[in-house]
Amino acid sequence: MEYQIRLTKHAVKDISSFQRADQRRIKRAIDGLAGNPRPRGCQKVRGKDSRLRIRIGRIRVIYDVNDKRRCVEVARVRLRSESKYRLRG
Repeated sequence: MEYQIRLTKHAVKDISSFQRADQRRIKRAIDGLAGNPRPRGCQKVRGKDSRLRIRIGRIRVIYDVNDKRRCVEVARVRLRSESKYRLRG
């Protein structure tokens, strides 16, 4: 049974700021979280207990997993160079 994917308003806005090719890569990675919310290479975000991140080149997808409701909520999609991606959202 797959997980439901939800995007916050911030995540939708973040994704729209990237070029089309990057948007496709991001969408593919997020869709993959429905089948496996903790893929190989995912890491916990420092300072947040339940928040995880995956890397897509220079881009980070920050998300939370709720196993009881089988839901993945994507909080932010930011460039790695933006240090605030870890703290907000």
